Amino acid sequence: MGLRRAYCVRVARLFGLVGLQLVSLAHADRGELAIWEVSLLAGVAANSSNISSAEADEFDLAISSGESFALIVNHLQEYRGDDRLHYEYYAAKTDSQLEIHTLAEGLRTVVNMPVYYLHVGGTYELAQAGTTLAPYVGATAGLARFEPDGLDALNKFSMAIAGGFRWPITSSVGLRLDARALATFLGPQASIFCADGCVARVNSDIWWQYEVMAGLVFVF
Repeated sequence: MGLRRAYCVRVARLFGLVGLQLVSLAHADRGELAIWEVSLLAGVAANSSNISSAEADEFDLAISSGESFALIVNHLQEYRGDDRLHYEYYAAKTDSQLEIHTLAEGLRTVVNMPVYYLHVGGTYELAQAGTTLAPYVGATAGLARFEPDGLDALNKFSMAIAGGFRWPITSSVGLRLDARALATFLGPQASIFCADGCVARVNSDIWWQYEVMAGLVFVF
């Protein structure tokens, strides 16, 4: 009985070593799976939102979006054929402004309102024969935070769809172009941007923001 057990243990070890060797060979053919990419991007943003005065005929409101900056971390999860699937961690800031025109006094106030995004999700990179240029599509979800100066911050759930290209220059550095549509779910008829009173009321469920950015991607 002891000899049979010892034999089984040796066979199990042999199969284990063979399995590890096969995995190592597979990784050697494609490169290690545990690959990280860090992208530093900058660009511009625009928004489409539907807001009005919290009190009828009290304010005229407008929101403009400007420069955007993003830090994106990708982790290579697996190969699917020659395509690659990445986990993605997305952090971004958009410099936006809230313009408030008080109708009664005729005063116009411009309030800085940075918008922050913190998302997790994934991208699917499509292999292209004969070129290192790699297009991808992706989706993420997480938190959007609006921080207007002097008014209450607003935290809401948001989602995004993305697409773009990675273009390796060397084995460790490349270029990246990224375009994103971000949807923040505000809820119907929600009062927002409050201090002593609320400035705005949302007339639609979703706040849309669109970003186009480019920059460097570092691979390790």
